[in-house]
Amino acid sequence: MSAAILVVLVLGALLVTGVPIFIAVGGAGFIGLTAMGQPLSTVAQVFISSVGSFALIAIPLFVFMAEYMTATGIMLRLTNLLAAFVGHWRGGIGYVTVLASAKFAAFSGSSAANAAALSVALIPRMREAGYPMRFAAGVVAAGGTLGILIPPSINMILYSAVTGLPVLQLFRAGIVPGFTLAGAFMVVVAILCRNVPTLPRVPWAARWALVRRDGLLLLLPVVVFGSIFGGIFTVNESAAAGIFFAMLMQSAWFRDFRWDHLHVALVQTAKTTSMIYLIIGTASIFGHVLTLSQTAHDVALAIAPVIHESRWLFFLLAMLLLIVLGTVIDVAAVTYIVIPILDLTVMTNGLDRIQFAIMFIINMEMALIHPPFGLNAFIVSSAAKLTVGEVFLGTIPFCGAMILVMVLVAAFPEMTHWLG
Repeated sequence: MSAAILVVLVLGALLVTGVPIFIAVGGAGFIGLTAMGQPLSTVAQVFISSVGSFALIAIPLFVFMAEYMTATGIMLRLTNLLAAFVGHWRGGIGYVTVLASAKFAAFSGSSAANAAALSVALIPRMREAGYPMRFAAGVVAAGGTLGILIPPSINMILYSAVTGLPVLQLFRAGIVPGFTLAGAFMVVVAILCRNVPTLPRVPWAARWALVRRDGLLLLLPVVVFGSIFGGIFTVNESAAAGIFFAMLMQSAWFRDFRWDHLHVALVQTAKTTSMIYLIIGTASIFGHVLTLSQTAHDVALAIAPVIHESRWLFFLLAMLLLIVLGTVIDVAAVTYIVIPILDLTVMTNGLDRIQFAIMFIINMEMALIHPPFGLNAFIVSSAAKLTVGEVFLGTIPFCGAMILVMVLVAAFPEMTHWLG
């Protein structure tokens, strides 16, 4: 355990200095392997083998799909379509935010892309309608987190790569909890929007005109989502099919294909994917130290008495640990560093691995919107022209909804198995 203690101490010291997360994690892992007498070639081998996994090919494809839809304004069209039907309800744009988040999640797989697209499309509209900006920022930041729970999810792909659980099984497990959480968000919107202004009702003629123009967008989740669960495409193939369908709609139906849109999407995809892969590779080096030092096995043995005493106590301690880690470490890094240990503990003690995986994903959703480093809060703060602290305050009610759904998943594991 000495090497494990060393890397944890080094990681903590580097994080305090404020260096980028991949440098902190990779540097700690490198020092740990050196202390264990491993050759330098091991660092390169671990890094290359982790980012070269076939399971990760879908990540840049889903990121590109999300970036392309944002750059071309497809997301804006989708929100306008939804707003035409529910925008006149009290709190209607809040409902549109949640609905659009769930819809966008079904073909993007990325919370950051989800939050960025919704910020551009909906925060100005809520400002014009007189919504409190703290609420607007909170619902957009929280809604964006649905991108990692409602499949296809990049974080589920990472979880599958780390644990060996079938990604399709994880996707199925996330559907019921994902839409349950979306429903919980809508309840929060209903409670918080009792006194917000209402918008004029859109006439039915205008609604049907929007359906005729933009209704095809509703088929995009069917192409991605349906093709996976229908057994037509693999996860990688469905992402490619979604990209093709989005580009086909933009060029043949909307007749608005532009090369600069494609350029922007490709550049943003390269930046996002590079950062994800850097974190995966360096976190794998860190995790390799924990594997060689038998940390996972030792922790599993140490936690076993807790699980035997109370399953709920284990869940509580594990979720508290993850909440703390989520405040300082990127979600991908947490997945690669901690999940090998916790998944082994869950498996060796006869608990439901799929149930725990979904609880982990919901927990990481909270990490995206709670201080001090919630990524979605930082993304939304600039669009809402609020401080990050104000955005965090706006997300508090939605964090409560996440905790509620996490407890429901812990109490009723059937929620993660209803669809197979």
